[in-house]
Amino acid sequence: MLLIKYYCSQSKTCSVKLSPSQSTEVFGVEKYPSIQRNTFPNSKTDKASLFNCSECTLSSPEQDSFRVLVQYLGQEVVRQQVSGSDVRILYLPTLHCPPSSIPQGTTFPRVSLPEPLPSLGQGEELQALHTLLPFMEKGVVLTATKTGVYGKRFCQGRVFWTGPHSQRGLHKMERNTEPVLLFSKDTFKQQMELFCAQGGERPQCSFTLCFGEELTESDDSSKKLIIVQIELPWAEQQVENFESIMRSINLFQTLADQSPTTEFTLHLEPVPSEA
Repeated sequence: MLLIKYYCSQSKTCSVKLSPSQSTEVFGVEKYPSIQRNTFPNSKTDKASLFNCSECTLSSPEQDSFRVLVQYLGQEVVRQQVSGSDVRILYLPTLHCPPSSIPQGTTFPRVSLPEPLPSLGQGEELQALHTLLPFMEKGVVLTATKTGVYGKRFCQGRVFWTGPHSQRGLHKMERNTEPVLLFSKDTFKQQMELFCAQGGERPQCSFTLCFGEELTESDDSSKKLIIVQIELPWAEQQVENFESIMRSINLFQTLADQSPTTEFTLHLEPVPSEA
């Protein structure tokens, strides 16, 4: 058993008894080796200071991934997760196309824009969607690097985007130019450090592409013909890991405050799996 002591107040010392394996499971010390096991101060700021938040940022290529959500006129038509550092989002015609018209770089994992379903109804907007899709052939390529996630436009159709690390306003992705930084890992790291130290606003882990139409932060995305929401699971996991550890620490704090002896012991037992 491992006796973990921490301070409930200036005059009280509280403790938790855990086996080394249990403490690893509860506190996640394998992911956050800088967590001190012997002292857990009372204030939120001091608790957060137990973490070296530089260790909270993952940047190795094998940890990069994308969750791609495609909406037509506000209705979700595609949800696909891609592991790796590259993904191409494009429209492929239903009819077989000759080899010369197949987009280059098809070795990338692809997320295809589907044909509109009848459930979208009829009308001018649906006709506009049918007209727009062929212009999205060749699509957009997203690439994750050590510095962030970049986008490069290959399609004829216009592409606009919004993200948590860009200035407010209109952002257009041009063709035949250098890739555009859509999500900065350095900025995310800084936001995570602030979140760990002070709490407050949760770091955002996604950005948005709009095909064929202009898009700003104030626009209603459900009114757009094609919206592609890009979520970053690796970033979400970092935020969730920190929140989970802080919930564990706060739970121990509450239990210790309720104990007359300011000390309690956790007995963790395995739960048998259902047959």
